Amino acid sequence: MSQIAKPALENASVPYSYRRILQSYLAEQGITAPETRTDAPAPSRYPLLAWKSDLEWAAKQLKDPYLGLTLGQRIAPQHLGLLGHMVLACANLGRALAHWQRFQSLAYDVNPMRLEQDDCFIDLIWGTENGRPGALVDETAITGLIQFFRNLLADSRAAPVAVDFVNPRPANTQIYRDWFACSVGFDCQQTRVRIPTSWLDTPLDSADADLAALLEQTARQELSGRPDASSDRLVERVQSLIALSLQQGTPGAEQVAMQLHCSVRHLHRQLERRGCNFRSLLNDTRLQLAKEFLRNSELSLADIAQRLAYSESSAFSRSFKQWTGLTPRDYRAAKGAQTLK
Repeated sequence: MSQIAKPALENASVPYSYRRILQSYLAEQGITAPETRTDAPAPSRYPLLAWKSDLEWAAKQLKDPYLGLTLGQRIAPQHLGLLGHMVLACANLGRALAHWQRFQSLAYDVNPMRLEQDDCFIDLIWGTENGRPGALVDETAITGLIQFFRNLLADSRAAPVAVDFVNPRPANTQIYRDWFACSVGFDCQQTRVRIPTSWLDTPLDSADADLAALLEQTARQELSGRPDASSDRLVERVQSLIALSLQQGTPGAEQVAMQLHCSVRHLHRQLERRGCNFRSLLNDTRLQLAKEFLRNSELSLADIAQRLAYSESSAFSRSFKQWTGLTPRDYRAAKGAQTLK
């Protein structure tokens, strides 16, 4: 007899970084959060129902039923992990939104998002087919999304056209209208954020086509449930994770192993079976990215060194010459000459 599937909410999760945001906020208010639960499926994820319980407990302690509005404003791209970095690397907000729709479940896997667009507006819509996580969960997520838009648009007062929630009308609705700076509905059939289509062409200062392509490849693998630490595509997976982690500094094997949900020893053993090691993959990834970056004449050597997590451009130049026999300047000049032929 087959087992009965658990309700969707019991299987759903959010980034574990959300809990850290809550803990930090509670600490600022002089409140100690409960001990971390041990049933989280992985270090990077946190069960949705545990998150819901944490929010309700915190709201009660703080006597703040509008806690979601406060926490959502603290959500930054790095808290969304792979999805956040991929969105930042997109060329414009329209492309970022398309990626958000496709890969949203990497950060929030409760109800899927769909888009509806006309000449003037685009609606981001979430139904309730997989359940209703509650006002605090929804308000944290939607506030975080609007804050994300404002960050990408570099406009702290950028306002959606309208926001709708499926949850009951709260005692104070003005606080929502003040922050979202638009009409806000409650007791609606679906959660909706309506934004002007004019936002979509907004270019992003953080755009990086090469990085976006690498991260999209990694995201596709995540959605398909592969590769895990025993997959034949492990080398490709590790290189993608290295490319992502270079944005925060030189990644170590421990960091990548944690993202693969395996031990460092297991990671080293699996790489050895494939005839390579972590250091070689780090160097190969840096070299591949360096060649792509050097084809972009707008990037200085200092810019490239920073993107590859080198402390200074001279260290990058030494490594590049060791790998290729050419200095970065000579390589760039040679590629430029080939383009002119």
